[in-house]
Amino acid sequence: KTGQTVSRFVSQIIAYLQQFEPKHVVIACNTATALALPMLREQFLGLSISGVIDPGAKAAVVAAGRKVTPVIGVIATEATVRSRAYERAIHSRRRHARLIMRSTPLLVPIIEEGRREEDALVKLALRQYIEPVMKQGMDVLVLGCTHYPILKNAIVELVGPKVAVIDSAQQCADDVARRLK
Repeated sequence: KTGQTVSRFVSQIIAYLQQFEPKHVVIACNTATALALPMLREQFLGLSISGVIDPGAKAAVVAAGRKVTPVIGVIATEATVRSRAYERAIHSRRRHARLIMRSTPLLVPIIEEGRREEDALVKLALRQYIEPVMKQGMDVLVLGCTHYPILKNAIVELVGPKVAVIDSAQQCADDVARRLK
C-alpha cells in the first residue's frame, strides 16, 4: 500500500478510537509508524501517540554498547526500509553507528501463512536475508516489523550469541507500560 493509504487507514482507526478517550495510542506497526506518525501527531493534537520505531532504535543503541562504530542491522518491510525512519532514529542517538538496512518482503507472508520456525522455507528465507548482513560484522539486529518476533527464536539461533536481537514491539510495550504507570 502507498504511504498515503497507510496514513489514511491509521487516521481512520485513531478517529474511531477517540470515542473511547484513550490516554495513549500506540501505532503497533513499524510501517505505519514510519509512514504516518508525524502526520498523526499533527492531526490529533492533544492525543499522546507513539510508535514502535523510537523504542527499537533506543534499545539497539544501548545494546551496541561502547563500541565506537557499532554495526546495527535492521530487517523490515520494504516500506519501512524506504522511509529511512530507523536510520534517522538510530543516527539521532548514535551518529557513528553503521546501519545495514535489509528489506525482507517474504517474511510477513510466510508468517501470515502460519509457517513455523522449524519450517525449511522459513529457515531458508531467514538465511537468505540475514546471512549477508552477518557477514558485515553485525553487532545488533533490530526486528523492524511486529510480525518478526514470531520467528525470534530462529533468528537468535541464526545470528548466534554475539549479536543482540532487538524486538521493537516489546521495547515499545515496555516503554508505554513505564509511561502509563
